[in-house]
Amino acid sequence: PLGAIPEGNSWEMYIAVNQGENSLQTEGAEIILSPEVTCGPPGLTLSNPIALTVPHCAMVCSEHWSIKLKRQTVTGKWEEVMLLEDETISCYCLLDSQSCHILLDHLGTYALVGEAVTECAEKRLKLAVFGRLSYSSLEYNFRVYCMDDIPSTLQEVMSEERSQGGHLLEEPRTLHFKANSYGLQVSMLDVPQFLWRMKPLSVFQEFAFSHIWCRNQQPLPCAFRVERFSSATTQLSCKICIRQCKGDEQIFHLNTSILENEREA
Repeated sequence: PLGAIPEGNSWEMYIAVNQGENSLQTEGAEIILSPEVTCGPPGLTLSNPIALTVPHCAMVCSEHWSIKLKRQTVTGKWEEVMLLEDETISCYCLLDSQSCHILLDHLGTYALVGEAVTECAEKRLKLAVFGRLSYSSLEYNFRVYCMDDIPSTLQEVMSEERSQGGHLLEEPRTLHFKANSYGLQVSMLDVPQFLWRMKPLSVFQEFAFSHIWCRNQQPLPCAFRVERFSSATTQLSCKICIRQCKGDEQIFHLNTSILENEREA
């Protein structure tokens, strides 16, 4: 904004999202709800504040969540800036359903952490299913990703899959994952038995609650492999069900063509 930098001065400013391993270490039952977002150059103090928008994956409800804004200091340590339900003159935050808008006069690296106050607390997971033909022209691989609903995380997964020859089989979906201590179940259903068979025979995978709740922006992939009895079979239809016990469920109805020139890289 006008007047943020003293007249006659010039700064190269930038915004970056950390897509590597988080440097923020949580305490107790806290989990990370957003990426680490840097508005730089770190340490620069502005004469007028600017607005920084940070995406998050919490289903916002003050009755179920205690959410904090944290900032990385020049020494690399993290400090609490504010509890979002409290009012403070040092920082102003507006939390909406998918983002946190922060008014800053000190540039640096910021992130949101949260602690579930009740078992009804939910965070959003983004679900995506990719497919690709294996080196063996008779086998077809499915990869199912469960990740925190953060745009940069999905973009990273899609870029990685494209580099390996993977194809998004249906639009990603959102699942509301509760803090109820129940895990996530992923299963493959309705594979045409006379045309395809599962490899291995298992059609069901389960992940512990803590493995999902505390992922901290790291995508969780699981894989299914099917084999066709004949190379003349060029269509594959099936369902992939992703559900939390006593919670939300999403079902992907898949129907894909098997193209010989789309083998995995």
